[in-house]
Amino acid sequence: TGQSVLLSIGTYRAKTDFLTAAKLLVEMGFKLFGSKGTADFYQENSIPIVHMDLPTDSEQGVDQDSLKEGQFGLVINIPAKSRFRRPASYNTQGYLTRTMAVKHSVPLITDIKCA
Repeated sequence: TGQSVLLSIGTYRAKTDFLTAAKLLVEMGFKLFGSKGTADFYQENSIPIVHMDLPTDSEQGVDQDSLKEGQFGLVINIPAKSRFRRPASYNTQGYLTRTMAVKHSVPLITDIKCA
Protein backbone atom coordinates (compact mmCIF):
# COMPACT_ATOMS: atom_id res chain seq x y z
CA THR A 1 0.00 0.00 0.00
CA GLY A 2 1.07 3.59 -0.41
CA GLN A 3 2.40 2.73 -3.87
CA SER A 4 -0.99 3.25 -5.47
CA VAL A 5 -2.28 6.54 -6.88
CA LEU A 6 -5.95 7.36 -7.52
CA LEU A 7 -6.44 9.64 -10.54
CA SER A 8 -9.57 11.51 -11.50
CA ILE A 9 -8.72 14.21 -14.01
CA GLY A 10 -11.65 16.26 -15.26
CA THR A 11 -10.93 17.76 -18.65
CA TYR A 12 -9.38 16.33 -21.80
CA ARG A 13 -6.74 19.04 -21.74
CA ALA A 14 -5.77 18.25 -18.14
CA LYS A 15 -5.60 14.53 -18.98
CA THR A 16 -3.32 15.35 -21.92
CA ASP A 17 -1.17 17.67 -19.77
CA PHE A 18 -0.75 14.89 -17.19
CA LEU A 19 0.12 12.16 -19.73
CA THR A 20 3.91 12.39 -19.28
CA ALA A 21 3.57 12.44 -15.49
CA ALA A 22 1.30 9.36 -15.58
CA LYS A 23 3.93 7.49 -17.62
CA LEU A 24 6.58 8.55 -15.13
CA LEU A 25 4.53 7.34 -12.15
CA VAL A 26 4.20 3.90 -13.78
CA GLU A 27 7.94 3.83 -14.56
CA MET A 28 8.62 4.65 -10.89
CA GLY A 29 6.58 1.60 -9.85
CA PHE A 30 3.30 3.19 -8.84
CA LYS A 31 0.06 1.36 -9.60
CA LEU A 32 -2.54 3.71 -11.08
CA PHE A 33 -6.27 3.60 -10.44
CA GLY A 34 -8.69 5.97 -12.12
CA SER A 35 -12.26 7.10 -12.53
CA LYS A 36 -13.97 5.78 -15.66
CA GLY A 37 -13.13 8.67 -17.99
CA THR A 38 -9.60 9.01 -16.69
CA ALA A 39 -8.91 5.26 -16.86
CA ASP A 40 -10.34 5.06 -20.40
CA PHE A 41 -8.13 7.93 -21.58
CA TYR A 42 -4.90 6.54 -20.15
CA GLN A 43 -5.65 2.98 -21.29
CA GLU A 44 -6.11 4.35 -24.82
CA ASN A 45 -2.65 5.91 -24.42
CA SER A 46 -1.05 2.58 -23.37
CA ILE A 47 -0.74 3.45 -19.68
CA PRO A 48 -1.73 0.64 -17.31
CA ILE A 49 -4.50 1.87 -15.03
CA VAL A 50 -7.32 0.12 -13.16
CA HIS A 51 -10.87 1.55 -13.38
CA MET A 52 -12.57 2.35 -10.06
CA ASP A 53 -16.04 3.67 -9.37
CA LEU A 54 -16.00 6.93 -7.45
CA PRO A 55 -18.34 7.45 -4.48
CA THR A 56 -21.78 8.95 -4.85
CA ASP A 57 -24.05 10.65 -2.32
CA SER A 58 -26.25 7.58 -2.05
CA GLU A 59 -23.71 4.76 -1.78
CA GLN A 60 -20.31 3.87 -0.47
CA GLY A 61 -17.92 4.08 -3.40
CA VAL A 62 -15.21 1.50 -3.81
CA ASP A 63 -12.53 4.09 -3.22
CA GLN A 64 -14.13 5.40 0.00
CA ASP A 65 -13.35 2.10 1.67
CA SER A 66 -9.96 2.01 -0.06
CA LEU A 67 -9.13 5.48 1.25
CA LYS A 68 -10.13 4.43 4.76
CA GLU A 69 -7.98 1.31 4.51
CA GLY A 70 -4.94 3.22 3.26
CA GLN A 71 -4.81 1.64 -0.20
CA PHE A 72 -3.75 4.91 -1.82
CA GLY A 73 -0.66 6.93 -1.01
CA LEU A 74 -1.84 9.84 -3.16
CA VAL A 75 -5.04 11.14 -4.75
CA ILE A 76 -4.82 13.40 -7.81
CA ASN A 77 -8.29 14.82 -8.39
CA ILE A 78 -8.45 17.67 -10.89
CA PRO A 79 -12.00 19.06 -11.00
CA ALA A 80 -13.59 20.01 -14.30
CA LYS A 81 -15.12 23.46 -14.32
CA SER A 82 -18.87 23.09 -14.36
CA ARG A 83 -20.95 25.38 -16.54
CA PHE A 84 -24.11 24.41 -14.67
CA ARG A 85 -25.36 25.59 -11.33
CA ARG A 86 -26.16 22.76 -8.97
CA PRO A 87 -28.22 22.77 -5.79
CA ALA A 88 -26.09 23.36 -2.70
CA SER A 89 -27.09 19.92 -1.44
CA TYR A 90 -25.57 18.16 -4.50
CA ASN A 91 -22.08 16.76 -4.04
CA THR A 92 -20.11 15.58 -7.07
CA GLN A 93 -18.13 12.36 -7.09
CA GLY A 94 -14.96 14.44 -7.21
CA TYR A 95 -16.01 16.47 -4.18
CA LEU A 96 -16.74 13.30 -2.23
CA THR A 97 -13.40 11.78 -3.25
CA ARG A 98 -11.50 14.92 -2.22
CA THR A 99 -13.37 15.07 1.09
CA MET A 100 -12.59 11.42 1.85
CA ALA A 101 -8.91 11.92 1.00
CA VAL A 102 -8.65 14.82 3.45
CA LYS A 103 -10.68 13.01 6.11
CA HIS A 104 -8.34 10.00 5.95
CA SER A 105 -5.08 12.00 5.69
CA VAL A 106 -4.29 10.89 2.13
CA PRO A 107 -2.17 13.48 0.27
CA LEU A 108 -4.34 15.27 -2.30
CA ILE A 109 -3.44 17.27 -5.41
CA THR A 110 -6.21 19.34 -7.03
CA ASP A 111 -4.29 21.52 -9.49
CA ILE A 112 -2.76 20.10 -12.70
CA LYS A 113 0.16 22.54 -12.41
CA CYS A 114 1.12 20.94 -9.10
CA ALA A 115 0.67 17.34 -10.24
